[in-house]
Parts: sequence; structure tokens; C-alpha cells
Amino acid sequence: MATLFEGEEHARLYIRYRPEYPVEMYNRILEYLNDCGQTKRRTLAVDAGCGSGQNTRVLATYFDKVIGVDTSEAQIEEAQKSFSDLANVSFRVGSADNLNGVATDGIVDLVTAATALHWFDMDAFFGECLRVLKPGGVLAAFSYANAVFSDPRTQHVYNQVPARIQNILPVAK
Repeated sequence: MATLFEGEEHARLYIRYRPEYPVEMYNRILEYLNDCGQTKRRTLAVDAGCGSGQNTRVLATYFDKVIGVDTSEAQIEEAQKSFSDLANVSFRVGSADNLNGVATDGIVDLVTAATALHWFDMDAFFGECLRVLKPGGVLAAFSYANAVFSDPRTQHVYNQVPARIQNILPVAK
């Protein structure tokens, strides 16, 4: 499935035409971080499934360092070209299901999955979030709207996401 995002032309179109998320959503995520005790300096955010980096770029205004991770080399190359002026942002080819080499245990303030969660092995991803998030750290998974899938198995997994996320947020260690 993820091969859809592999091509260079697709990556160029993706960064040009993908809609952006409203600033109010980011404000709510930051409020939630505050509610979870993350009122001090925000040092690290990881944008899992970052694609060509639109969400990663926005996070750079709020965090000392942001790492965007995606399995698509073409998407990462496009992100690196498009946002090379951001000194506090780096992009890596990798999987959200395995954040080794991206972050060590308990150091991440925020992990985001911006319209990407449906691509992940959710159990592995949630396990990685539990590992890398610091106490009071937050996983923010969001999309443009509620998704409806034609495959009933996929829809069932999607319907389970809110309950699963509630079970791991906020992270208590």
C-alpha cells in the first residue's frame, strides 16, 4: 500500500496540494501538553509518517527539535528540499513501527501521526510511543475528517483507535 507514496512526482504533488491543518488544532495539542504537565521547554517532537513534511514544519515553531520519519524515500527527499531552511528539523527514512535510531526511551514530548495512522501496525506503533514518550508526553493522531473504509476489517481497526489512544494518553511512567 505505501508504494503509492514512493514516486518523486507523487511527492512533489503531495507537498504542493495536501491541505494544511488548522492552527486551532495545534493550539489544542499544546494545551493538552500543558494539561499533561509539559509546561516546561518542549525539546523534541517526532512526526511519524511525516510524508513530505507539512506537519513537521508546523511543529518546528513549537519545539526545539523535530524529527520527521517516513518509509518513503521520495517523500523524505522532498521534505528535505522543501524545508532545508529549518535548522531544528531533520527527516529520516524509517518506520513509525520502529523508532530505534530516531529517539531513545523516554525523551520525546510529542509524537504526531497526521493522517498517517491507518498505514501503521498500530500495536507496534503504540508500543514505540510508550517507549519514546517522556512522562506526560502526548501522542496526537489526527486527520482531516472521520474516515470511512470499504474494507470492514480496516474500518473495525479504525473504530478502535480512540479507545486505544485513550489507554495510552497521558503516558504515566
